[in-house]
Amino acid sequence: MATTNINMHVDSVLKQEAKALFSHNGIPLEVKRLSKNGETKATLNEYGEMKKEPDKYKCYGAFDDL
Repeated sequence: MATTNINMHVDSVLKQEAKALFSHNGIPLEVKRLSKNGETKATLNEYGEMKKEPDKYKCYGAFDDL
């Protein structure tokens, strides 16, 4: 399997804490992708439609305008 790197920017304290933790036993949790529920799927579909036809939807320039 081909591999690739992922880079993240974190503050120096977090980096040192993570380095200390990972040097012992690796990542202490399971990392997995959860499947989307019906509400999430519907929301993503609606977002796709909004991107295709933005003129059909009201847009706001700032959260306060909402």
